[in-house]
Amino acid sequence: MDRHGRLLAGVGVALLCVGLLGCAPDRYIAGRAEDFADIWDVGAGIGLPVPYVRAKLTDFLVMGAGCSRNTTLGWRGRYSGPAGISTEEQWGIPFVRCVEEVYADEKFQLEVETWGPMITKRWYPEGEERKLGREFNEKCWIGLSFTMGLAARFGLNPLELGDWIAGFFLIDPLADDKWVFAIGP
Repeated sequence: MDRHGRLLAGVGVALLCVGLLGCAPDRYIAGRAEDFADIWDVGAGIGLPVPYVRAKLTDFLVMGAGCSRNTTLGWRGRYSGPAGISTEEQWGIPFVRCVEEVYADEKFQLEVETWGPMITKRWYPEGEERKLGREFNEKCWIGLSFTMGLAARFGLNPLELGDWIAGFFLIDPLADDKWVFAIGP
């Protein structure tokens, strides 16, 4: 059997094992795709011609400076799905306070305030606290946001990255997959 034949046989055996463990192969693949989507926070759009920049190394170290009101199109994990078009108001005074407010369809979605570089509090719409993901996961985003006429943001969540990798081995530390053998909170 040539190299490609062995590879195809190995993939077939792996899918059979996953199916025998009680996890349908299509659910396994969909779970990997959903976990991969959870890793990313990306967006681009237009904003005020005034500079604003925010660097974030989890909720425990956030620095922002400037002022911005922008409209972006983006994605933020499966919890919010395609974020579609949202309006963001952001301002920051370095080492003092940094505020982000997000609205979609003119409805309040989320407010994040950081006092100093380390004390962050989040507010969600009434009754939608879990819509944007599990509480601790939301605190672990790292990323950069910049606006000066054009707006861009890029972030990733290392906890979600670990959950995606563990999922290949049928381990679900964040308990966000619908598997019989899930572990986690």
